[in-house]
Amino acid sequence: MKYLTDLYQSPAGDLRILYKNNDLSGLYFEEYFNTRFRKLDYNRSSIESPISLETKRWLDKYFNYQNPDPMSLSIKPEITPFQKEVYKILMKQPFGTTTTYGDLRDQFEFIHNRRMSAQAIGGAMKRNPIVIVIPCHRVLKRDNGTDNFACGIEHKKFLLDFERNYNGN
Repeated sequence: MKYLTDLYQSPAGDLRILYKNNDLSGLYFEEYFNTRFRKLDYNRSSIESPISLETKRWLDKYFNYQNPDPMSLSIKPEITPFQKEVYKILMKQPFGTTTTYGDLRDQFEFIHNRRMSAQAIGGAMKRNPIVIVIPCHRVLKRDNGTDNFACGIEHKKFLLDFERNYNGN
């Protein structure tokens, strides 16, 4: 089955929603999607699906500081078991806060009782198929640097600044 797509216009830039079988498979900034997935077999949907509508409602809540639960969406990205475990940990990172690759690695090692490098964690972040929902923008270098973000550093800085402006808990 082909993927279907829809578009969400956000304050951070246009987001391409990618879904299949009523599960969210991807959420990408539009310019990143257009350069990375030129050969992907997909159709732009003329009818909004339930998952597309659900994703848009989730994003509306996010951009209105309502702190939606990332686990409330039906997501099914095509990822490795390692990525799935890393993202599960990351999705618990609270809105408006940040962590480091090293801290994420330490959490992974504690939960799975096996060694892992911060670089492997960084590799999982680089391949995150569902931006914002899987909040890889909240992961920083050890020195709190923000020079890594597959969809563009300007988007990462926007999202971090946006979340920092959140004044409620």
